[in-house]
Amino acid sequence: MFFSDDKTHHVTGAKRMANATGRFHTHTIALTFCLFALITPPALSTPTTPAHTTSQTLALIQVMGTHLEAIRIYMGKAQMEIARLDVENAAAHETYYQAVNLYRKADRLALEIIRSTRELEYRDRSEDIGMDAVYAVVEQALQRVDAVAADLGIDLPPAPDEAPTASVSDVYEALLNTGQRINQLLERQFSPSDVYQQVTKALNITLALFDRFPGERRVTQEPEWTPGKKPGDVYQVLLDCHAVVRDIAQRSGIDVLALSATPKSSPYRPGEVYDIATLLVSELNYIYAAVPGLSQPAASYFPGRKFPSDVHQRARRLHQTLIRLDELIARRPGWRQTERG
Repeated sequence: MFFSDDKTHHVTGAKRMANATGRFHTHTIALTFCLFALITPPALSTPTTPAHTTSQTLALIQVMGTHLEAIRIYMGKAQMEIARLDVENAAAHETYYQAVNLYRKADRLALEIIRSTRELEYRDRSEDIGMDAVYAVVEQALQRVDAVAADLGIDLPPAPDEAPTASVSDVYEALLNTGQRINQLLERQFSPSDVYQQVTKALNITLALFDRFPGERRVTQEPEWTPGKKPGDVYQVLLDCHAVVRDIAQRSGIDVLALSATPKSSPYRPGEVYDIATLLVSELNYIYAAVPGLSQPAASYFPGRKFPSDVHQRARRLHQTLIRLDELIARRPGWRQTERG
C-alpha cells in the first residue's frame, strides 16, 4: 500500500511515480476526508516523566511558528492576516483537542509537499489529560513540519533559550493561530463543504443531548436559505453558537472556555470558520461525555459541494437548536443525572 498506518514512506523514481500516480490521487482524496473528519481524540496516559509546563509548550508552538514562516518564505506565499480569538479559562482537555487538530493540519502539509503521512502516536487512555499530553502532540506536529523543511532543504532558525510565561489559554490561542498559519500553506484549502460537515457534526451531538428530554419539541426544519452569504457571516453565527454552548455548560456545572473575537480588516476565509466549527465540536463532545446513557450521535459525512449560504443556513439551525436545549436545561438544572425517558 502507498501509505502505511504507522511509518513514513516516500515514493522515488520516475517509473514508479508514473505507475503510482492514479493510486496516489485516489489515496489522497480518501485520506483528505479521513484526516479532517475530526473525532474526539483519545486521551493520553498520565506520564511517568515530569510534566511539561504551559511555558514549555508555548515555546514549542512558537518554534513551530518560526519554522512555518521559513517554509512560507521558501514557497513564496503572501503573508495574510489571520482571525484572532481571545480565549479565557481554557482547560487542558480543550487545549489537547486543538493540539490534535494542529497535528492533522501539519500532517496534511507533509502529505501535500513531500507525499508522506504519519499517524499520530497516542498513549494509553486516561480521563486525566494534562499539559504533558498537549506537549507530546505538539512535538509530533513539529516533527511533521520539520520533515517538510528538511525535504525542501530549508535552514531552520535555532530555538530560543528561554520559555515564555504562559497560561493554558495562551497555549490554546497559540495553537489556533499556528493552525491558521498552516492553513495558508496548504494547496487544498478548507472549503465551505468542510465547514458544513463540522457544523453538522456539532448539530448531531446537540440532538443526541435531547435524549434527556423525551417528548420535547426540537428544531427539525432548516431556516430559510439566504443567497450571497460569506464566510464571515458564518463565523459570526458560530461565535453566537459558542456563547450558547458556554451557557449550557455553566448551567450543567461544566467548565468551558470563554471566547471573543478580535475584529479582522480582511475577509474571513473558510479555514478560519472551520477552526470555530471544530472548537464547537470539541466543546459539545465534552458535554456529551459528561451525560451518561445518551444515544450515539448520527454520523456526519462529507456533503459534497456547499456554498457559504448553505453553511450559514446549517449554522443558524444549530444556533436555534442550542437555544432550545438551553431553555430545557434552564427548567431542569439536574438534567445530567436524570434517567433517559
